[in-house]
Amino acid sequence: MQDCELVLQAFIQVFKNDVTAVHSQTLVRLIARMIKERKFQVHPNVLSSLMHLRLRTELESMRDGKRGRGKGPRGISARGDKGGDDDRPKFKSDVRKKWQTKNQKKREKEMKEVRKEQAEAEAEVDQEERAQVVSLYGL
Repeated sequence: MQDCELVLQAFIQVFKNDVTAVHSQTLVRLIARMIKERKFQVHPNVLSSLMHLRLRTELESMRDGKRGRGKGPRGISARGDKGGDDDRPKFKSDVRKKWQTKNQKKREKEMKEVRKEQAEAEAEVDQEERAQVVSLYGL
């Protein structure tokens, strides 16, 4: 067996057995750098080795996870918080909250909308970052 075949088999083994994808990420970076340095004139086996990355399973699990996005059981979101906010004014009783001024109610409503939009944007960014990591580094 030649040296190039041994290296190819070693890469494939790492790609298949790397659960954390740390080593796979390093190898993919090295392969990408080598391909660029050689101006894309590489042996087809180099590209075929990338086919052994665990992309299908990771992308499928991400796609399935996207459908189940949002809050889980008992109103807890995926990040683990209950959505409680410490920056809004606290009321000692519901009666006092009922006696809020019009401006206080308006301000609280606006802050609630902003928090909701911010949470949605964060969830969307998290999904995009995960998809980018998976596509770039082959988790």
